Amino acid sequence: MSSVRVSPRLRRKQLDRLFHSLAPLRTTPAPTGGWLRAIRRALGMSTYQVAARVGLDASTIRGAEIREAAGSISLETLRKMAASLDCDVVYALVPRRGTLDEALRARAHAVAEVLVGTVEHTMALEAQGLAAEQRQEEIRELAEELIRTQSPELWATEVGG
Repeated sequence: MSSVRVSPRLRRKQLDRLFHSLAPLRTTPAPTGGWLRAIRRALGMSTYQVAARVGLDASTIRGAEIREAAGSISLETLRKMAASLDCDVVYALVPRRGTLDEALRARAHAVAEVLVGTVEHTMALEAQGLAAEQRQEEIRELAEELIRTQSPELWATEVGG
């Protein structure tokens, strides 16, 4: 049986369809004090009751709530606590730019600007600098090439902010 290699482009496309439905979660703020505390209180449960369900003591539950609100709780602990509240943890990484394709294109453009800028600097020293329109075309072409060839430069080159 031969293994079929799935292209990064196809993987991006499949994930981007999924991300479309998750996008609203990026702008949904966690309740003040965290989800664990908010849900526990909404269910009318005390930390002692949650502790009994998880098999821990109430101070451990309070500590978990504090860590969750601070963003330092482990996924394993969060899942255990969620289960005690009859909830599931839904975990996802959602691209900041909307899609992975947009993120990749922005990265390729930024890297291409750096690479073209390096060459352009050398050319300017030799009085052979590029016109602005020509420079933008070089950047666009190089960005497409970086994506098409999956160039290591795409992730190895340092870019600003």
